[in-house]
Amino acid sequence: MMNFMLLKHARLLRAVCWIVAVLLSPAMALAADDDKAPDARIQNFTQTVSLPDSSNALTWLLLIFLCVICLAALFKNAKRTHLD
Repeated sequence: MMNFMLLKHARLLRAVCWIVAVLLSPAMALAADDDKAPDARIQNFTQTVSLPDSSNALTWLLLIFLCVICLAALFKNAKRTHLD
């Protein structure tokens, strides 16, 4: 009996969530009215902005580390149990 009541309430809650999501989606779309970002050239910002030069060493190290993890999973012993 208790499981039936929980299931009934879960179905009701799921239906209410779907109805609220469907009814509020047009309101969320109207609220998400995208304003264009201001253009720096129009606002007389003359200083140019650039990123300092950097290397790709950390990206390569991360790639190598992830490759080692993937290869380690390939060569894992298939006869292992959950007791190891």
